[in-house]
Amino acid sequence: MTYCQNISKKSIFVIYTNHTQMKIIKKILVLILLVSIFQLETFAQGLTPDGPYIIKTDNCYQYISIDKKGNIINKTLNNKPKRIKVLSDNSKHSFDVRLMENNPQRTNARIDEPDKIVVVSDPHGDFESLYQTLVNNKVIDKKHNWIFGNNQLMVIGDVFDRGDDCTTILWLLYKLEQEASMVGGVVHLLIGNHEDMVLKGDDRYVNNKYITLADTLKIEHKALYATNTIFGEWLRTKNLIQIIGDNLFVHGGLSTDFAKTKLNIDNINATVTHWLGTDRETLAAKGGDTEMLYRTHGPLWYRGMVYDDKKYNPISVESTKKILEAYDVKKIIVGHSIFEDISLKQDGNVVTVNVRPEKNRLANKGMGIMIEGNEFSVIYADKPSIKMQ
Repeated sequence: MTYCQNISKKSIFVIYTNHTQMKIIKKILVLILLVSIFQLETFAQGLTPDGPYIIKTDNCYQYISIDKKGNIINKTLNNKPKRIKVLSDNSKHSFDVRLMENNPQRTNARIDEPDKIVVVSDPHGDFESLYQTLVNNKVIDKKHNWIFGNNQLMVIGDVFDRGDDCTTILWLLYKLEQEASMVGGVVHLLIGNHEDMVLKGDDRYVNNKYITLADTLKIEHKALYATNTIFGEWLRTKNLIQIIGDNLFVHGGLSTDFAKTKLNIDNINATVTHWLGTDRETLAAKGGDTEMLYRTHGPLWYRGMVYDDKKYNPISVESTKKILEAYDVKKIIVGHSIFEDISLKQDGNVVTVNVRPEKNRLANKGMGIMIEGNEFSVIYADKPSIKMQ
């Protein structure tokens, strides 16, 4: 039988000895336990529900989470758990997630269009806004279950940073991906610039709760999403660019520099996720098209499709049309750049869906779009959708 090495910070040792020694050892163990509990409670001050994070080490799995009392649970399992429970930051939402038995698979870069596609972008850890939008548009029920049949949900990147429910959103999408696939539906999560930032250790916009957890565990925050983690393995199968029917989805946008490469989308997706989380120095050494994909005019960061300011190197309507023709699509849908409401750019050829989720939810403004064939509608968190003109 193979046993796992316990990688928890708090280990308990059982010692066999004589009766007198055992009494002394028991007193010492009690003292150590009390000190450990005190330390754990001290470390956990200010922490709110989070996780779980599951890290594979040798033949073992390290399970890390924070319960509703702010206590850190850090334990070692001999086997990957079959199901886990997820709790939102404010403990308002909880749901079970079945872990995938097989390795996650990448979605083909071009797939057929269903009857309906709900599109949102840049949730940035705001679970409540995403949840209400999906419930209101009948993508999920109030118990967080997929009810959208063989239709599709598209999230155009940037789950990470700013908010305090990034992990909760990741687990919800992980859960919905499996439920949708069972009935012919698809859940897409595209890679955004903030996914790359977090995975490479750029924590400038990370909510403090995640930094506190990592500091308490004495690990880097990015270690929770490394290749040997459930999240890390899953995220590295996500696409940067997705074509569904006549619509192309990408987080930032497509520049003329990108268009000149004439790269195959399947190769782009594989390249981006292979180098996901790689530091700038290594990418610079790699150079060429690989480095370009991660730079200012690459699909992760480019804003020139939606902003006219010269500093963004704006693309012309004519060049945008050439890109549409090159990829045989009619519309490009982007996130990344924030607008007060859902907007049309480039003579209506580009749709931008990134808004401030909580602000728009509270003001009853647009939260995303619904695509039904050639018809586009703005969707909301608390009222019926409205057709775009």
